[in-house]
Order: sequence, then C-alpha cells, then structure tokens
Amino acid sequence: MHLLSIYKFWHKSREMEMKHIVFYLTIGVVICEYEGLDPTGGVSAQNKLKIVDLFKVEDCGMQSQQDDVIHWNYKGMLLDGHVFDSGKFKATLGHFHVITGVDKGMRGLCVGDKRRMIIHSDWAYGDKGIPGTIPPKATLIFDVELTSIERNGKIENLEDKMKKPPVVSKDNKLKIEITHEAKECPLRSQQDDKIEWYYKGTFLDGTEFHSGMFTATLGHGHVITGVDQGMRGMCVGDKRRLIIHSDWAYGDEGRPGTIPPKATLVFDVEMKNIVRTSTKNEL
Repeated sequence: MHLLSIYKFWHKSREMEMKHIVFYLTIGVVICEYEGLDPTGGVSAQNKLKIVDLFKVEDCGMQSQQDDVIHWNYKGMLLDGHVFDSGKFKATLGHFHVITGVDKGMRGLCVGDKRRMIIHSDWAYGDKGIPGTIPPKATLIFDVELTSIERNGKIENLEDKMKKPPVVSKDNKLKIEITHEAKECPLRSQQDDKIEWYYKGTFLDGTEFHSGMFTATLGHGHVITGVDQGMRGMCVGDKRRLIIHSDWAYGDEGRPGTIPPKATLVFDVEMKNIVRTSTKNEL
C-alpha cells in the first residue's frame, strides 16, 4: 500500500488528537552518509528539528514561506538509513498539509535548494508511528529538493531555472559552485596529484549523459580542460558543481552519439581521494 494511503487511514483514526496533518520527503540526486549521526540524530524533545543544507543555489528568486504552495522531491529514511518512502509531493505551508517537522523544515528554501531534515518523533508520527512503516517514537530523516514555489499567481520552478544559460562564455569558460566543504582538509588537490572522484555529467536541461568514478593526474591531459581546472584546490569530501563552456569541454564537434556540438556541460563532483608522492588521504 502506498504511504499516502496509509497516512490517510492513520490520520483519520487519530483525528481528535492530531493537530497537524502529515508528510515526508526527498531526493535521490544527493548521496547520503550516516556515519556522522549520533543515536538520536541530533534532535531531542527540546530541539525537535535539525536542518543541514546540502546545496544552495546562487540565483535565488523567491524563498519558501507561509502560505506558499510548494512542490518538492523527497526521500524519507529512518536513522539506520532504511528508506521508507520517496517521490514527489505538493503542499501549502502553514496549512497542516504535512507533519510539523516538514512544514517548518521546508521554509526558507529557494527553488533548486537541497536540504536534509532530521525530525524528532514529536514533530513526526509520535509515540504510535505508522504500523508496518514507521516505528513508534521514530526519528525521521528527509532529504529534499525544492522544485517549485507558487505565490500570488507567480510561479518559479526548477525546470525553467535549468533552461537559463549559466554564466560561462568564451571569456569565462568555467564556473565553479561549491556545494559542500569538508570539515577537515589536510591536503588540497594541485598540479601532478593523482585524484579520484565521483561525478555526474548533465546538459543544461538536466539530462544526464554519464556518471561514475574516475581517476586522473592533474595537468597531464587525462581529462577535458574544464574538469582539470575545476578539480584543483579541493579537499577529500569537498563537492562542487562545474559548469564548463564547450571550448573547455568537447568543442565545436562534441562527441557523436553522446555530446552535442558546442555543448555546455555541468558536472557535479565529489573528491574521494588525493595521492601526492607518498601522501594519501582517503574519504
């Protein structure tokens, strides 16, 4: 049974004691790591919500607020990493369409922002949970990506944002957006370092053309110029978005069957390993 159906049944049975309607959330575009979570998830009866911003867009029009109709992608997990639901959802903020933790956690986001919300059971499904899906007194984790805001007849959505050309040109061939910085950094990537990283390559419309792991030595012509330049100065654990003009990618010809001619490329990357002579630093 879909979780929404379970929720409707659960909410009806608790109608007299529930103040808030409910829901859960988001995103598979981001890779989650739970090693840093303590057994409580960092929340308590006194501090019921913990917010970790995973990615902030530079171009922010509206920020989500009370009475906005918002759409988002979500992935809902328990503290052990078990995914209990994922998909897309729509709600009006402040109108009890979602559980309290979600309603509060989805505020202040720009379209395209990604966020992790860790929610105490008091602001989720309480002492009873949802039989067969959510354990009693469960702390929940939601990874979310805001895809649309509607306010007073005005709509801002992610699809339109993705169509806007990024700030790269023949004069400025590379734009670097820092999406996550490691807490510790004993070594930063530089010329002649052998590095290993995870990447996802997309076109401007968001279509993915390739993803995976890659290894190269910086400054030795192993990768396109935009990637070689964009992967410098990174620490293990750092994440970046590289927006690369075709001059520093696959040029006027592209790659037949894969990369169109004169294509601007977007790479989301995460540094996994840096080797410099005998020095090795792994994530």
